[in-house]
Amino acid sequence: MSLTGPNAAIKRSYTIRGFDPKRGQLSLDIVINRHGGSATDWTQSAKMGDTVVINGGLAYGSC
Repeated sequence: MSLTGPNAAIKRSYTIRGFDPKRGQLSLDIVINRHGGSATDWTQSAKMGDTVVINGGLAYGSC
């Protein structure tokens, strides 16, 4: 999966609810809006155990 270039993955920011390192479990807060789009499609089709790519993130207040 590429994070840059013409075939770059679609990227979104989500709020981390919690992380359990013993279980390797990351919990996210996700709101599904009424409008469609790639993030809405993904959240409606995602299943427990699906693989996702996590990339660093921005510091609070960054643009």
